[in-house]
Amino acid sequence: MDTTFGSLLSQLEKERRAKNYDAARAIADDIEEQRLAINGDPLVQSRVMYELHMASYQQWKDNPSYGRKHLDESLQYALRASQSASVAGDILGKLFADMNVSGLIYPALGLYESALELSRQTSTRAESYAAETRDEDDRGRAHRVAMNCYIHRIRILVSTGGSRMDVDDLLFKLGQNPLYRELDAKGEQWLKKDMASAAAYIAG
Repeated sequence: MDTTFGSLLSQLEKERRAKNYDAARAIADDIEEQRLAINGDPLVQSRVMYELHMASYQQWKDNPSYGRKHLDESLQYALRASQSASVAGDILGKLFADMNVSGLIYPALGLYESALELSRQTSTRAESYAAETRDEDDRGRAHRVAMNCYIHRIRILVSTGGSRMDVDDLLFKLGQNPLYRELDAKGEQWLKKDMASAAAYIAG
């Protein structure tokens, strides 16, 4: 990727995380204009769409009373990020976009069956990639996708009265995930809350 795009993408992510949405969208527009003028790189497009997806999702989370506008925008950006990543051959980029669609957006829209199915597909691909790649950082990112997918599915099953056996199976899968074991050893509170909820659900 061109170093200019790398710098701009870093700025875009920084502004999005700071919730400076107007600045983030201005940078996104600048990147897209330059990208199309040069070679239409789908990898750059995927990164831009991912950041816009997250920006719209954050806006919805901060102000759900505004209705579904930002949530619908977030879904469309995430789908475009996934498609562009696929064209670019960016396996991890596609995994992260699909993880967010299945774990964040579909459940918010009440599309629970679609969420569970896409999450299963995504965690399976993440597990396979983690087993195949020789890059340690990429392996760690793939483990993160798989872990998040398991947690997302647990939340969906618990909130919708799903199969206790499925929840128990997901807890087992989590126990095999290196990143989960690392975070669990550190006593991450958000993780403890999810695990306690799952255990209470299984116990009935």
